[in-house]
Amino acid sequence: MATDNIQIISRWSKSQDANTDYVDYWFAPQRLLTDQSNRAALDGVSSYNGKLVVAGWHATNQALGKQYHYIIIINPATGKEIARQLVNSGMARPDVRKAFPGVANADQSGFKVAFAPNTALTQARQLTIISRWTDDQGGNGNYVDYWFAPVTRPAIQDNAGALESERYAWDTLGVTGWHATDSSLNELYRTLILIDNTLHKEVARQSISSVARPDIAKKYPNIAGAGNSGFDTYFKVNGADPTHDFTLISRYSATRDANENCTDYDFHIGQLW
Repeated sequence: MATDNIQIISRWSKSQDANTDYVDYWFAPQRLLTDQSNRAALDGVSSYNGKLVVAGWHATNQALGKQYHYIIIINPATGKEIARQLVNSGMARPDVRKAFPGVANADQSGFKVAFAPNTALTQARQLTIISRWTDDQGGNGNYVDYWFAPVTRPAIQDNAGALESERYAWDTLGVTGWHATDSSLNELYRTLILIDNTLHKEVARQSISSVARPDIAKKYPNIAGAGNSGFDTYFKVNGADPTHDFTLISRYSATRDANENCTDYDFHIGQLW
């Protein structure tokens, strides 16, 4: 084991197999991995694109033989687990390796995981983050944990959408889909904007009215306005080259001109035909 003591012997011998007629020098016993500390740092807990993002690093020689790295969220008020996620691949942390060269996993000790919101997460005011190295694929088994101090949960602003169909004919583009975001509580104007990625310019924009989507409200009960997140409209794209590459932007904005205080969701269309 890497935590065991080893002893190096230097031997001069007359025999090729070094087992007879020899003189030895025994060096003092050495432990392979002497640093058995458990170190970690939480670089940030933030909200991005409707998810809770947890980033940091966890380096320890106690993780030897424990190949699965989990990030676990606990509600400190109840002591109950909210969610856990496997770190699919470690992030390179040359700064940690430089600081702790005697720790085997320091170089790949970084993590950055995103948690989709659930009821328990959105109701928790504070969060305790646990970084766990374990030999169990499910995140239990034999493990070594690092418990970070509780942090205040950031506001999780959901922003989700889908373009379900697009139809192009006679310089007219028809689009159907949905875009739901908590920002719709304050950004009351909705606009669709077509961008020509080939020419890097806006082709057209259309103010739209919301379409009822009870299916989206059921799927995303935590997003404000999800029940009226749909769109189904046509707009003119005169002069646009349908062989170019296009992106459709769905925008909620606080102003009618849709140029400031806005929340976007991008749908890549590609060629119109």
